[in-house]
Amino acid sequence: MDVHLLQPRGPGDVRAKDESEFTSFGSWDLSPDLQPDGQSSADKAREMIDKALRDGSFLFEWTHRRLGGEEFPATVLLTRMEIGGETVVKASVRDITEHKRLEDKLRDAVKYAQDIINTGREPLVVLDDKFRVISANRSFYSTFDVTPEMSENILLFDLGNGQWEIPGSGNCS
Repeated sequence: MDVHLLQPRGPGDVRAKDESEFTSFGSWDLSPDLQPDGQSSADKAREMIDKALRDGSFLFEWTHRRLGGEEFPATVLLTRMEIGGETVVKASVRDITEHKRLEDKLRDAVKYAQDIINTGREPLVVLDDKFRVISANRSFYSTFDVTPEMSENILLFDLGNGQWEIPGSGNCS
């Protein structure tokens, strides 16, 4: 079975001169030799196609390559279809370069904020709106002899042996 990628012109466009040239490529022809996990693009593409044929559809992340050689991250939705009595696989490709850039920026901002929290000498704990521990600084963990694993995603009032029970907070027995 031949599988062709069909997508409108846009940010993820591979810039083929026409539809005929574009549809002459298999999915692995528009990919680097290896995917980020080290698996061969050709082998992995066949695996993804088999999943879509078996399950009806399959959504995954993929590294594609434009005709000029530039790689870009994408999500690919493969959908099994019947056209004229023949089973085909439709591939919907979405360039997620901007999404990945924003994820990286958010991850950097969270690390920066945590680094600021960690520089404080006084114990500091960051709570969500339900008083669950999001994070704390080293001084907090050291002063109260707890670890991030013992504290994070735990209600403040459940830490330790009840020393965080605050009268009037609605959490005292």
